Amino acid sequence: MTVANGKEISCAQTFAIKSQRTVKINTDAALDALSQAEPQQSGGSFTYPDEQDDAALRNRFLLWRTNGATLNIEEHSLERELKENSITVQFSGSRIIPGCGCFTSRGLLVFIVPTVCSVHRFIMNHPFTLEKRAPGMSVLSSFPEGDKLAMFHDQAALTASSAPVRAAVALGADGRSVVALCLADGSVQLVTLSAYGDKNAPGATQTTLRHDGAMKRLLRLSNETDAAVDLVLQREHKVDDTFVYVVHRDGKLRIWSSTSLDLKCTTSLLNMIAPTSQRAEQSP
Repeated sequence: MTVANGKEISCAQTFAIKSQRTVKINTDAALDALSQAEPQQSGGSFTYPDEQDDAALRNRFLLWRTNGATLNIEEHSLERELKENSITVQFSGSRIIPGCGCFTSRGLLVFIVPTVCSVHRFIMNHPFTLEKRAPGMSVLSSFPEGDKLAMFHDQAALTASSAPVRAAVALGADGRSVVALCLADGSVQLVTLSAYGDKNAPGATQTTLRHDGAMKRLLRLSNETDAAVDLVLQREHKVDDTFVYVVHRDGKLRIWSSTSLDLKCTTSLLNMIAPTSQRAEQSP
């Protein structure tokens, strides 16, 4: 009996040699940004939540990839051809780090791009809105440029003394954009952008998540084994909070609240992994 049957579906002209549109973003980055180590190339994808509930979202997805200061995004549908479905975004003076993300919020599409010197947020139309006005158009046709950048794009210049090497992004229940950055010196920077359109919000806030005391940092007792090497964000609906999971070089996992900035838990990942000798004895 066949339980599952897989099939590969390829999209014609995925990542076209030349995008249909190019948008240039001025990052106001410092000149020494270009002297930082070259960030890794990265890519990602996004599928619309509850896509099976509406024909406009079914089998429709976004793909993106980054290379230096260039971001290429494409939208595809397996059921029909989308118009104006590719775009290239170039960030002047600041290269993109791994960790871009796309979300839906309050009837809009939110795309977050972390770079070496700043965090950018772009607002686009949701397919529901486009289908009523222009059927068959890609959401990328509403990607802001020119005069629309002032209304549908915002950014936060990073204040950390060390350059970020990777990021994790999430969207809170209240519409806040949360970005956690793993810095080259092993520390973690948390950037929060207020909900789009909330004029009463304080704007962007930046905080360094520290698990060691001020005296330890003053005496420089921390070492490289304490450095953060990777991180991820996870939104918890039951407590209406987004948690930052940080893995350190010494095998410790620390969990932070992005709302209260409290350290919620510290555990050792090494204790969860059986020693090699035990695994060898348990194997048949």
